[in-house]
Amino acid sequence: TKIIYGEGPEAKNFVVADVHTQPTDYNGAPVGRVLHVGTGEINLGVYVLPAPGGGSMAYTGPAYGYYEFISENFKRLTDEEWPSYFENGLASKPDWVNIYLADKKGNKRSPGRKLITGIDDTPRGMSVPGSVEIIGPYPNPFGVTTLIGLKVPATGMELHVRLRIYDGLGRVVRSFALISGSSGSFVFRWDGRDGDGKLLPAGVYFMQIVSPRDSRTVIVSKIR
Repeated sequence: TKIIYGEGPEAKNFVVADVHTQPTDYNGAPVGRVLHVGTGEINLGVYVLPAPGGGSMAYTGPAYGYYEFISENFKRLTDEEWPSYFENGLASKPDWVNIYLADKKGNKRSPGRKLITGIDDTPRGMSVPGSVEIIGPYPNPFGVTTLIGLKVPATGMELHVRLRIYDGLGRVVRSFALISGSSGSFVFRWDGRDGDGKLLPAGVYFMQIVSPRDSRTVIVSKIR
């Protein structure tokens, strides 16, 4: 088997795909943003798998890096254009890739976002039994809209969950009653506007989830 790591023409065989198009913003104004995902530089992958007869065995091999980029005016990138975007710092790696990446010395990187798929995946200190689980916000930072997911447990009683958004001065800029008497998974979308529909300036905002059992806050950055 031929192993490629950082050298040779195969190491530059990058590809890109447009995976989502946003024709307009929340109010219908044209924006033409296109989300691209693509491969980047070759990383050395280490994979630990069950070995025949028991135990584990480590394997190594090449793995392309992962990058994202949002274009404007409905521009869709080609494979030929793509390398210049991540080589010049226009495209970037989302922070969730830190879950499986290490530095050159093998040390873990700072933790990124992780999709909560069960009670065992909930970060320690983030919730208490029976509380509302928070997923997101994503993307963060965001330009036009951001999504925050809520996983509401069944309590056998009417449950009210409220979302409050604060600006950097601690003022409530928007408030929503999200759920009443329901359980399950929900996704809330914030368009970066206040309660009067006015577009808020770029900056750091605080999204506070309040339920009968607890109150937690996540930070989101608005970049435009």
